[in-house]
Amino acid sequence: MDKALILAGGLGTRLRSEVSDVPKPMAPIQGEPFLSYLLSHCRDHKIRHVYLSVGYMKEKIIEYYGHNFQGLSLEYIQEESPKGTGGAISYAVEKAALLEPFFVFNGDSFFDVDLMEMKHQFLQSQAHMSMALYWQDNDPSRYGKVKISGEKITEF
Repeated sequence: MDKALILAGGLGTRLRSEVSDVPKPMAPIQGEPFLSYLLSHCRDHKIRHVYLSVGYMKEKIIEYYGHNFQGLSLEYIQEESPKGTGGAISYAVEKAALLEPFFVFNGDSFFDVDLMEMKHQFLQSQAHMSMALYWQDNDPSRYGKVKISGEKITEF
């Protein structure tokens, strides 16, 4: 698995009052666009090709990154209208003809996951998909909850 899809097409309505001149994935964090941290994480975990699903203010992302980021090959899948998370993934799979396993990231969130270990566990499990989850002690209502039994998701 050396490919990833980053969902970077959202409208960013909650953040727009703070960052109105760039799309949410490009919000500056310590002087760098957030998306650069995510792309670096991909590169550091041997991902070589990243598809960026872009929509709102897509020109800013395309102009800033072009088709290469520190050795990563970048390709853009442009949504003409918002498709939501599931719709964006489905659209990207169709447009890029993604037939082999790949990672999917939200372009506005990050938690440190050992992608090589995740890949190893995924391939060993022979599952159709795997999902990295983050334990949240606080009220999870903003993000939703995932219920699991053993290693299987029972409710999402």
